Amino acid sequence: MTSGSVQWLGQNANLRWTLERHTSFGAMDLSFGGGDGVTTRTEQGSGAKLFSLAALPSGALVTAGTDATNAVNSDAQVTRMRGGVDAGTAGTISGTLFKDSDQDFRRDLGEVGVEGQSVFLDTDDDGVYDPGEPLTTAGADGRYAFTGLVPRAYTLRTRLSGTWHQTSPPDAGAHHWTLLAGRGLGGADFGLVQRPKITLSSFEDLNANGAYDPGEPPLGGQIVWMDKDNDGFLDPDEPQQVFDAQGRATFQVTPGTYRFRQGVPTGFFQTTPTPGTALVVTEGGEDVSVVGFGNVSRNSVGRIDGNVWVDANGNGTRELGESGGDATVYLDANGNGVLDAGERSVATEPGGFYAFPLTPPGTYTVRMVTSRGQELTAPAGGSYVVQIAGNDIVRGRNFGYRWRTNRVIGRHVFYNNSVYDGGSAAADGGDDRAVAPDKQALVPGQSASVVNVTNYGRGINGVMIDVDYVPPGAVVDDFAFTVRRGTTGDPANWELLPMWDTNLVHVNVRRGAGDGGSDRITLTFADGAVKNTWLRVTAKDHGALALPTPDVFYFGNLVGDTGDGDSVFRVNALDLGRAKQELNRTSTLAGRFDFNRDGRVNALDLGIIKANLNQTLSQVAAPASAAPGSHMFSAMAVDLSAPEPTIRKPWDEPQSDLF
Repeated sequence: MTSGSVQWLGQNANLRWTLERHTSFGAMDLSFGGGDGVTTRTEQGSGAKLFSLAALPSGALVTAGTDATNAVNSDAQVTRMRGGVDAGTAGTISGTLFKDSDQDFRRDLGEVGVEGQSVFLDTDDDGVYDPGEPLTTAGADGRYAFTGLVPRAYTLRTRLSGTWHQTSPPDAGAHHWTLLAGRGLGGADFGLVQRPKITLSSFEDLNANGAYDPGEPPLGGQIVWMDKDNDGFLDPDEPQQVFDAQGRATFQVTPGTYRFRQGVPTGFFQTTPTPGTALVVTEGGEDVSVVGFGNVSRNSVGRIDGNVWVDANGNGTRELGESGGDATVYLDANGNGVLDAGERSVATEPGGFYAFPLTPPGTYTVRMVTSRGQELTAPAGGSYVVQIAGNDIVRGRNFGYRWRTNRVIGRHVFYNNSVYDGGSAAADGGDDRAVAPDKQALVPGQSASVVNVTNYGRGINGVMIDVDYVPPGAVVDDFAFTVRRGTTGDPANWELLPMWDTNLVHVNVRRGAGDGGSDRITLTFADGAVKNTWLRVTAKDHGALALPTPDVFYFGNLVGDTGDGDSVFRVNALDLGRAKQELNRTSTLAGRFDFNRDGRVNALDLGIIKANLNQTLSQVAAPASAAPGSHMFSAMAVDLSAPEPTIRKPWDEPQSDLF
């Protein structure tokens, strides 16, 4: 050593010494080893404050600073000289950092290790990490270890980052362990939990738009609390804060989902959030800042309200017995007569009432959204222009509408569960690809022909009715189904088969999917339920569809008939011969010889004909009007908004019209 006051003591080949010297210039680690014999070396200098000796193994190299060949040349460098232990006396301390999910200060089954957080040896036991103190980072399983330690007492503490906090030892405590020579100590575990901060804010919503806008001032002084039971009341065990002058309040939590409410300041309305609860999620453990609560002065906002009703007689005046209507009312900010994104709107309550509270001063155009099939009868101009000044309340802005006369636009038969709808038995949009282009419904006053009869091997398993509109939220019990078996051609004598159950018929409504943008009602039947027979569908003239008269139509099915004549429906050798001529050819949706509708004519189709040889279907002439008793069977009540409706058996409850 070239400067400083250092004493180096060496004893024998088995021992090495360390000299720790503290100065006012900082700290530096040095390691140096002895040799044979006893030697003493003393160098004079100034600034020495403390000397301490500890046993060291032999054979270590002398190091000074960062370069083992450099000599120590100033008091600023010479501060602490320390060495390790040989293999015979080296010790280990290890443990695990774990996620103390239930914060019970111990590791339970299922509590996982925490990766990436650090543990250090607090050599001066001051409770904080100092540069130079040994530090290690936990691996993927949360485990850590210090190896090659000199036998002595050690203090272990965590050095955490992010939102991690220590639960055990409690109160950010430490492990104080004494390590004996050649021993290993395990189980120096630390429990951790993430405690992110949720910072909520409160502001004065000057324009009452339910969103924070630049320049809107903070609003403080009111209580905000964590509504753990979501009951809208501050309970004794629920954490609470008071918004400060900057409109902020902070809660420290564990990762999860939390609901917060505020005590609305006196003289204000809350504009956001609605209905009043701020929902905050901290699943990832990150700190979260939320623009939480907007409030507007009661003296600076007004209100617009009114009623919507069904104007049954269309005279524009609400009369006794006319019911409230379901509709959406909106403030048409750009005056284009269409509800656009961002424009304020509200749905009517049961009974037809609507309201726009918290409406800032200004001029507003109030309109109602009309659904397909609705005609607005009031107000005469279709809208109201309302002026709000201060806290004005404007009432009686009422809207009347009626349903225009409905009509059936299209009637179709399709090959459900075929290659053309993707082999799906469900009633969905894929069925449109399976509509038979060469078939049409038989309607009253017509005689049956080949265009009314399908030859699908599964029978009639899907029909569609396109109507001008199906009222929103309608429940349908408006279809009567009659399936005929027998020889008579008089529909009045057709019998209802005892097959009607929840596995037989399903109904689906797709709005706007029908002809000309009409609403499409799809009926699917179980495969084989309507086979080699006629099907009659009656849409009633009362109920949800509001048709002026019953709509009746027919489709027939004769499996294997290739359509050799309009007057006689029979499967015979001619059909078989024609099919053989088409064998091994591809087919189209309108193909006459692809009876299983798999897109090709093959041996399967020949087998279908042979199984149905000599089968006949009676000629039928549709009556000019619905036959008596056509309403004898109300098949179902189905929520048209549901993709998979629930179908009730007719004998389970009395028949009734729900509209």
